[in-house]
Amino acid sequence: MQRSRRSASTKPGPTPCSRRRAACSAPAGRLALLEWGPPDPLTRLVDETIAAYAVEEAGDFLAGMRELAAWWRPWDKAVEDCADIADLLRAAGFRAVACEAVIGRASFARAEDFIRYALAWSPRRAEVDAMPAPAREECLAALRAQLGAGALTWAPPLFRASARR
Repeated sequence: MQRSRRSASTKPGPTPCSRRRAACSAPAGRLALLEWGPPDPLTRLVDETIAAYAVEEAGDFLAGMRELAAWWRPWDKAVEDCADIADLLRAAGFRAVACEAVIGRASFARAEDFIRYALAWSPRRAEVDAMPAPAREECLAALRAQLGAGALTWAPPLFRASARR
C-alpha cells in the first residue's frame, strides 16, 4: 500500500480547502490535520501591541501583507472548536471524523526569543519594519515590558483531527 503525505494551505478558506483535500485523497484514504485554534492571549498581545504602533499609510508591500493577514483571519473566525472542524470535514465528503482540542507548548528561554519568533510571521514583520525607527523601538519596548524578561511558555490552542474518505 502506497502512502502519501501532503500539506495543504488553508487558502482560500476552510470549506474549499477541505473539498480539495477530499478530492485528492484516495477512497478510504485517511486525512490527518493539525490546525491552529482561536488566538491565544500571547498572540493577541503581540498583534494588539503591533496594531497600536502601526503606520496608517501603507506602501504596496505592507498593503499586500495586510491583505494577506486579513485573508487568513476568516479561518480564525470559522473554526472555534472541534465541532467546526468536524462539520467542515463532513461537508467536504469525509466520514469517520475525529477531533480533539489540545494545547501546544513552546518554551522560550527569554521573552526576547518569543518576540523574535512572533515577528517571523511575515505580516507582523512587515508592520514592524514599516514603522519609523522611534515607533518601532517603542513598540518593541512595549512588548518587552508586557512579556517581562524571563522565560515564558507559549500555549496556543490546536485542533488535531483525522478523517476517512
